[in-house]
Order: sequence, then structure tokens, then C-alpha cells
Amino acid sequence: MNDFPFSENDSIYEILPIYKEYAYDTTQEIAYTAKYVATTEMLKKISVGTHLFSLSKPRELPNTKLPLHLLKEEIYQIIYTKRTGYLGYLEELLNVPFVLSPEFLTEFGHQTDLRVTTDCAELAIYGKRREGLKVPYCGPRGIVKYLSKTDVVKKGIILHFGHQVSVLYEDRGIPNAIDGEDLLIHAYELKAEIIPLKETNLYNTPYIIYQWKQ
Repeated sequence: MNDFPFSENDSIYEILPIYKEYAYDTTQEIAYTAKYVATTEMLKKISVGTHLFSLSKPRELPNTKLPLHLLKEEIYQIIYTKRTGYLGYLEELLNVPFVLSPEFLTEFGHQTDLRVTTDCAELAIYGKRREGLKVPYCGPRGIVKYLSKTDVVKKGIILHFGHQVSVLYEDRGIPNAIDGEDLLIHAYELKAEIIPLKETNLYNTPYIIYQWKQ
């Protein structure tokens, strides 16, 4: 946050995606809304993840699949994380809408690289791409090619439920075991988020544990 582009005396507007009750698909555009917020209050309450802010009240926010911060010069994309390494990079996608499936935009690049949309596998892959690995975005089936099975329970392992890919963010319950108290970071239902396994409908669903190939 050291390069935050606003002063503490500025009045700014937070640009918020309007999450649907089901996953977007690539034929749908994302709607946004603007909310006034004082900079000092925002800095106290800002959550980890990607945020959009504007110095002026937007006259119009288009429904779009394109990156707003590249379409409109008055809109800034702010990324706030607390961790370093793989999990820190995954934190960058928090708050980003869940889309089936993110796509490559000819003029700008991949929606997930741009932190505009993500899905479950693309979130897991994003962190590795940010680490410099040349892993393509390839969905829940394709990601397995870049993984190997493991019995070791540690932060950053992949829980593959078949249709859903989640990353272990924190082993909070029984040490060295997967249980309902453990925190997952994943894109599922509305957006990318950190959530206890027990609070998802993945709880008690069979899974395979993977780690990234070296």
C-alpha cells in the first residue's frame, strides 16, 4: 500500500462488482456499482485482495468483461496482500468475481492475469504464473498435468474435488489433516474468497491432495 495513489484527505469512490447468485459465463458481462468512501476510513478497513477506486464519481459504469482500470484512466486497481510467495499471490485475486471460464482478451490479456475474473483452477494457476512458472490456464482437468499426488498436508497444497479446485490456505484444525476448520482459498459460487471448508458444500466431498510439480 506504499504506492497508494490517493492522499488521506481525498474523497474517493470504491467500484464494486455486482456478484450474481450463480457463476458468470464468458458470454456475460460484469455489472459494477460505485460507493462513496472516505480515504482514511477505507485505509482502516480495506481487506486483502483486489479493489477498484476512482477519484471522481463515475458518470457511467459499463457492464463489461474488460478491465475497468484500463478502460477508464480515473479508475485505479489497488492490490493489497499480507503474505508473500504463492499464497500472497493468491490473495491478490480475493474479491474477484467467479466466472466459468475466464478468457483471453485480445487487446488486454487473460482476465485472470488482469484480476478481472477467475475460476477455481485459474486461481490456483495464477499464483504459479506470478511466481514465474509458465503454466497455462487450463481448468480443473488440465491442471492435473502440472501436479503430483501427496500425503503431506501443508499450506499451498491443492484439494481437487473433481469439478472444483481449492488451495489450502491454513491448517487450522487437526494438525496435518484436512478437516472442516481448515481454511481454503478458492473461487467458488460468487467470488474468490478465504473460507473454512465446513462452510462450503464441498465438506465431506471426496478429494485428491496434490502439490505442484517441482
